[in-house]
Amino acid sequence: MKQEIEILKQENECQRGASNVMLQKITAFIECESKASEVEACQQKLREEERLVADLSAELQLQEATVKQLREQADSQPTAPTGEMDEAVKVVDDLKRRLVDAEEEKQKALGQL
Repeated sequence: MKQEIEILKQENECQRGASNVMLQKITAFIECESKASEVEACQQKLREEERLVADLSAELQLQEATVKQLREQADSQPTAPTGEMDEAVKVVDDLKRRLVDAEEEKQKALGQL
């Protein structure tokens, strides 16, 4: 009888240990899934920032070409009004600032991965 009780105690301890191991596996799985979700969100943010950087770069090139063309016109016509060129230069400066901001956000998103 003592042996049977001892065997039952050992079986109980074994089952408790197995339950603890299973609980640890479930906890690890949940943590892994949580981290995977975080990584996926960071990757999505990175893709968005990369798209923004590409869009801003393209717009900046276009605006810089406009400024160059307006400067050439102003050089060939010294009496031409400069308001349009001044506005184009402001747009270029704004785009450069936004591009720098977008690059910083992109680097932050990379840092979170």
